[in-house]
Amino acid sequence: MISPAEYTHADREVKRVPELDGSIVVTTIAAVRWAEMEADVTEIKWLDHGVVPTNNLGRAVLFYTRVLGAEIEEIKNVDTATIGEIRSKGRGMMRCFMRLGPTRFGVFLQHKELPPAEGLKGSPCYEWELTDADLDRALGALSDAGVTYEGPVVGPPGYPVAKQVFFNDPDGNHVALCVLQ
Repeated sequence: MISPAEYTHADREVKRVPELDGSIVVTTIAAVRWAEMEADVTEIKWLDHGVVPTNNLGRAVLFYTRVLGAEIEEIKNVDTATIGEIRSKGRGMMRCFMRLGPTRFGVFLQHKELPPAEGLKGSPCYEWELTDADLDRALGALSDAGVTYEGPVVGPPGYPVAKQVFFNDPDGNHVALCVLQ
């Protein structure tokens, strides 16, 4: 497999970034061409899980289970020894793995305070697909929980998403629900 640094093309632009010990960073044009080249890698089956950061594990678990209907799979490192380890050495991670439909995700307690959210849309965004009927039920659950949301926003013609609803979880993480065309 060829690396981006070895890839040469007439419209490649290269710049050195001191923060990366002088490593070469290839700009978008070259990176896209490099990504389009045939790769000799193992085929990935699926994304096992994503991680949603939180400053309050209990609040996050209640939000995702009670408002969105997630099912708890496992809770890890929620004990006094772990709390002491986190405080004294800054390591260890209290976390809860849950499932929403076929999607597995973790809510991980962060060591530092998360910045406040700016609006209801942004990146990263954790988005789950559901049916039209389930979207209506989800909107009812969001309203009952006092969650501010935007939508449903109708996708333009040709867009794969028919409707989207945008909101933030209690930690300000951007979340969306969508119905595909």
